[in-house]
Amino acid sequence: MTLIDTVIAGADAVVVTITPWLNGLVIALVILFTGLFVGRFLGNLARTVLEDLKADEWLRPLLKRAIPLAKAIGGFCSYALYALAIWWSLSTIGLTQVLLVVLAAVATFSLVVSVTLALRDLVPNLLAGVVVRRRKLFHAGDTLLFDGVEGAVEERGLLHTTLRRQNGDLLIVPQRLFLKHRFVRRKN
Repeated sequence: MTLIDTVIAGADAVVVTITPWLNGLVIALVILFTGLFVGRFLGNLARTVLEDLKADEWLRPLLKRAIPLAKAIGGFCSYALYALAIWWSLSTIGLTQVLLVVLAAVATFSLVVSVTLALRDLVPNLLAGVVVRRRKLFHAGDTLLFDGVEGAVEERGLLHTTLRRQNGDLLIVPQRLFLKHRFVRRKN
């Protein structure tokens, strides 16, 4: 066997190996772009039909507020079809399991970040609220001068204290600020 025959045989083996993968990739791209087009079209169609039927006005008396129902349902239709197209195209090239692992990782990461951000303010305010109660730093009815603002304590909760200013405005102060900053208390 000559060198040319060996190169041709190797190239043929590469083409035979790559061809099914390329076919799957082309089919996946066609599915993806078709799904994106159809998703956008049907989402806009749903939004337009609901706007013509004035669906937003149906809910306004029930909920006592304006909710963009047509826009929400149109967007949901679009995104659901986008997700379906992405899923189908990845399934075509055999990446469905990889997608599930990635989605699970992203969901777990998002949950951890959300809980961390939620607790970032909750825990310090909760601990400060316990300290404020135990030390009896102030009570409802006391007047506080805090950070240049004077107000009467209306409510002292575990997470925040509500002050009513002389002009009637309510000021909600997180409990952790009472431990970080100086304030003056006048008993009533």
